[in-house]
Amino acid sequence: MKTVVINDVMYQIIREVTNTQFTAEELKKQYNCDTILRSGDTDYLARTIPDAEFEMVTSKSDGK
Repeated sequence: MKTVVINDVMYQIIREVTNTQFTAEELKKQYNCDTILRSGDTDYLARTIPDAEFEMVTSKSDGK
């Protein structure tokens, strides 16, 4: 799958469509997407990739 970054938000492109008869909401539901990006005549059905937050965990040596 292709990914793109727009305004510091990462998206996973699920499908590209042109000249569709479906509404944006129908496309989102059909492809389980939360975003539709458009460039020219092409709509890119996409899912937002959430930012990962993590905390480094270190293990303490117990001498064994």
